[in-house]
Amino acid sequence: MTSRSQAAPAGYRATWAEVDLDRIASNFAALRALAGREAAVFPVVKANAYGHGAMPVARRLASEGAVGLCVATPEEGLELRRGGINLPLLCLGAVDPLQIAAAARSQIVLSLYSPHQLKLFDEAGRSSGIPVRFHLKIETGMNRLGILPEELGPLLDELRGCRSALLSGLFSNLASADRPGEASNAEQGARLTEAAAAVRAAGHDPRPMHLANSADSSITPRCDSMRYGRGCCSTGSGPEPETRVRASRPRSR
Repeated sequence: MTSRSQAAPAGYRATWAEVDLDRIASNFAALRALAGREAAVFPVVKANAYGHGAMPVARRLASEGAVGLCVATPEEGLELRRGGINLPLLCLGAVDPLQIAAAARSQIVLSLYSPHQLKLFDEAGRSSGIPVRFHLKIETGMNRLGILPEELGPLLDELRGCRSALLSGLFSNLASADRPGEASNAEQGARLTEAAAAVRAAGHDPRPMHLANSADSSITPRCDSMRYGRGCCSTGSGPEPETRVRASRPRSR
């Protein structure tokens, strides 16, 4: 894929989507500036980079200085590894127990959102000889996936006995990400901060800590990392959309 496709490939329909990698790079630069120098930006390239082409988008973002990428499934991460992407990869979604060791071998960081996963991660790490690194997902109010407040203490106690499951970050998702003024956003941020304090007290480093995505990059508390997906590929929603441009448009001959 070049920065601009000038015509539909032979054998394809006369209508196609033209993807402009230069615009994706411009959007990434705008979002990185919005995040500020203190925050690391992790573009999300799940779902084939939101239909824009995971490999060409990942390669371009890597060349533009992305410090890491996020995917939704281990399969997406393995595809990027096969394509030569060597950036740190974080899998935000569910993982089947049979995928854990393969993900660890490919240096894909997983998400732990249920207490029962810790034993599975540790066992997979011991059997493969490769530690399984994970970001701990905290349920702060979205009510989808995540460790509940009452589960965090016992899980951290159990983690003390694990040698092959390594906590490598902390995160959550906002229920009202597209409404920056929503009071619940600050409440969720406070819950994540409380969880980070508990993680530190247990002897672990919660960094990188991430809560914001494309729709909520201006919400406090500011974390040391941010996730951007649709914001890189289109104007999307959220703060200051006028600084971004659509990276694809329909074309026909």
